[in-house]
Amino acid sequence: MYYSATILVMSGADNNKAIWWSTAVSTANVAFTFIGLFGVERFGRKILLLGSMVVMTIGLTLLGIAFIVITNSSKSMDVTGIETCAGVAQSCYTCVESDLCGICKSAADALLCIPNDPSYQIDKYCKAGSKIEKVCSTSSSWLAVIGLIVYIMGFAPGMGPLPWTINSEIFPNWAR
Repeated sequence: MYYSATILVMSGADNNKAIWWSTAVSTANVAFTFIGLFGVERFGRKILLLGSMVVMTIGLTLLGIAFIVITNSSKSMDVTGIETCAGVAQSCYTCVESDLCGICKSAADALLCIPNDPSYQIDKYCKAGSKIEKVCSTSSSWLAVIGLIVYIMGFAPGMGPLPWTINSEIFPNWAR
């Protein structure tokens, strides 16, 4: 939950979308924490913990699949004449993941992978007034949101609060 906006930006969402989508993840955390709060006595600790681990595994699997889809569907990049990024950027995603490179739009609206260096003359390759971006926009970012929400749906009622609860219950009163 704490890094959800960062994960969503890595998945290709712009900063504004990432903040709003992470609000959905946080809302799921609150809602499913209440399910755990009221369900712990009804279902038992063992069922909640095991169910929590299963749902968390499904959520992380979905998140992994989302990043595979995003990486495989990433646009190819033009690195003609740009030596620094030629070996790094086969796609938009690999370009923005590199610390050395970033993307900009050319005069013909093609995505270019160029060095992420303030002294580099970006006007030579990019549209006038454009800046180097570290976000590779994609229409598949919503897959990462679904993966994060499913993960939180598993974490909030079980693996979030229950280890702390069980830890306090297994020690005698004098050791608490």
